[in-house]
Formats: sequence, C-alpha cells, structure tokens
Amino acid sequence: IVVPGVGSFAEGMNNFRERGLVAPLTELSVDGDTPFLGICLGMEFLAQDSTEQGKHDGLGWIPGKIRRIDTGDNDFRTPHMGWNTLQLSDNQETVLFQNFDGGESVYFVHSYQLDPQTTDENIITATTSHGCEITAAVRSENIFGTQFHPEKSQDVGLKIIENFVNFVNNRE
Repeated sequence: IVVPGVGSFAEGMNNFRERGLVAPLTELSVDGDTPFLGICLGMEFLAQDSTEQGKHDGLGWIPGKIRRIDTGDNDFRTPHMGWNTLQLSDNQETVLFQNFDGGESVYFVHSYQLDPQTTDENIITATTSHGCEITAAVRSENIFGTQFHPEKSQDVGLKIIENFVNFVNNRE
C-alpha cells in the first residue's frame, strides 16, 4: 500500500474516515503484515495526531505528533521546500536506504513535521536539518514513511521506491 499526500492533514484523515478506509488499512498493515509506504502527508497520517488547523487524530501507528516546523530562525522559511541531505540512522539496517551511505539529497515540500514521542530509536531511520532537526523517514516493521517526496527526488528517490518494491516482492 502506498499513500502519497499533498494537502491538509484534517481533510486527508476526514477522507479516509468518510470512505471507511481506516479499519481496512489498519487490519492489513498493522494487524496483518501488508507493507505500507506513506509519502509526505501520507507519513504524517501515521502519527497519533496533528495540530494543523486544530487538533485532529491520525492513524496512530507511529508514536508521535505532527506539528508546524518552528526553527526560530528567519533564515529558514516555512514551508520547507527544496533539496536537503539525509542523515541516515545508524541504529538499524533499513529497507528504504539499502546501499546508501548517507549524504544523499532528497526533495521536501512541507510545513509540518513528525515530532516522535517514543524512546524506540529504531523508528526514526533518517533525519534532515532545516534550522532544526526534522524526522525525514520512519519505519515500524512493515510500515514505512518518508517526509520527503521520493517521486521528486530523481535517482535517489527511484532507488528508494525500488527498495520498497523489492521488500514487497521478497516477502512473498
């Protein structure tokens, strides 16, 4: 399952609920083992809740909250748009970044970010910096999320998508 996203957290989660998708997605990916990749807003949906346009519940699959990027520095504008370097986590081998050495650049377009609420260091698989540390990618077993857009990240992004597809294919 791939859930890309651009737009409002509240509106997106309302669409999931109105279409009756929350329970089937949870059954397949959390209760089952169907691989899930959330891209940008799709990753934000994985959190417990968001403060974008009020407080709204997310899927709650990843412990954390979505909050507006606040760098406290006028040199770093919001929305965060453009290329940033990934700092890969060294605390686990991750599927999406196989054969990467860190330092790869990917494309971001977002004003909100995941503020992880967990002591499990394995969930965060990559970060980036935009006046503050930003969670760039997460993983919990078969559930993956990228705050950046692999589909806009040229060869690096294609490799990330290929790694996800290989993960899916090798599970069969």
